[in-house]
Amino acid sequence: MSSLEIEVSKQQSENSFPLRVFDYQQLLIKYLNYVVLNNELMKVNNELNTLIKKLKRQCSRDGQTGLYNYRYLRQRLNIEFKRARRYQEPLTCIMLDIDHFKSINDTYGHRFGDFVLRKLGYMLRHPLRETDIVARYGGDEFGIIVPNTGYHGAFIIAQKIHERITGYDFRYNGICTNITVSLGLASLPDDQVLSPGQLIDFADKALYQVKKNGGNAILGFQDIGKFPECGPIMAFSRR
Repeated sequence: MSSLEIEVSKQQSENSFPLRVFDYQQLLIKYLNYVVLNNELMKVNNELNTLIKKLKRQCSRDGQTGLYNYRYLRQRLNIEFKRARRYQEPLTCIMLDIDHFKSINDTYGHRFGDFVLRKLGYMLRHPLRETDIVARYGGDEFGIIVPNTGYHGAFIIAQKIHERITGYDFRYNGICTNITVSLGLASLPDDQVLSPGQLIDFADKALYQVKKNGGNAILGFQDIGKFPECGPIMAFSRR
C-alpha cells in the first residue's frame, strides 16, 4: 500500500464517528433527568399556585364566619359604586347587627356566641344572589352590598333576612335560643350618596337609630326622621 493510500485511509477513519453505546446512555440519562426536573418544577409550581390562592382567600375572608372581611367589603364597594355611577344603576348597602350580643355571650358563653356568628354567616351567605357581597364588618356587625338593586328591592331582601333569623332556633351543646337583628339601609341614588364611604355611613346611621330604639327592625336612611321614639318596632318601609 502506497503512502497516499495510507493517508486517505487514515483520514476516512478520523472522519467517521460511530455513536457508541456509552453516548446513548448519556443521552438517556440527561433526558430522564430533564423529565424528573420538569415534573418537580410543575409540582412546585402547582403548590405555589395553591398557596397563593390560599393566601388570597385568607386576605379577603373572615376566619370565624367564612364571609368576606372588612377590607374586601370596602374594596368591592369602591368598585360597585363606580360602576353604579357610570352606568346610572342603583346600589344599596345593608348593615346588620345582632341585638344584645354581649348578653348572649354573658349568658351562654363565648363558645355559643362564636357558634351564633358562624351560623349567622351561613344564613346570610346562602339566600343571597351570587352578585351580592356579604361580609363581617366587625364584631357582631355585618355588611351586605346589593348591586343593581334600589331601596325597595333591597328592603325586601332585608325583610327576608330578618324573618329567617328571628324565626330560627340556635342550638348548640344543649343550648337553644332565638336572637333578633337590626338592619339599616342606604341606597344610591335614593339617598343622594356622594361616595362609597358615605353609603356605609348612611346605612350605619339608620342601623344606629334602630338600635337606639330597641332593635329588631329594619330602617332606611331617609326614614330616620319618621322612626318611632320607643316601643317594640317591626320593619318600616317608606315605599
